[in-house]
Amino acid sequence: MKQALNTISEIKAAVDAGQKVFCSGGGYEVIKDSVGQYLIHYLGGDGRHYVGLHGMEDTKYAEVLNGKDFYAEIEPDFAILNAGSIFILTAITEAADAWVEEKVGINDETQFWGQKGIVIEHRYVDDIIAGIRESELTLEIGV
Repeated sequence: MKQALNTISEIKAAVDAGQKVFCSGGGYEVIKDSVGQYLIHYLGGDGRHYVGLHGMEDTKYAEVLNGKDFYAEIEPDFAILNAGSIFILTAITEAADAWVEEKVGINDETQFWGQKGIVIEHRYVDDIIAGIRESELTLEIGV
């Protein structure tokens, strides 16, 4: 799942958080080297091509990014699959597990698909998706 990153601080924070950050359609990855520099690494060729994330500090280019269309590859909290007359909701992260326990509840009548997929009737899915988004959790929808 892609999350757009629009500023230098957003990009650096995502790298520092351990997220994979890419730009220009995925041919370049943003890394932090052993001395703390943020670099754009070209993933093709021999793998030895790097450029700074942005222009030199204390110049008019300090806030100019050396790439475009930056995004982080993030793992969504939930995946939901449209299986026709039912939907399958799968909690992926611990935050999603906690949300399911608090908001959905698991009891003897809960139907599962596989180990963690919860079967949801079509009439309830919109409210559940709205609740997930209101809780600021992420959701990947599959068909």
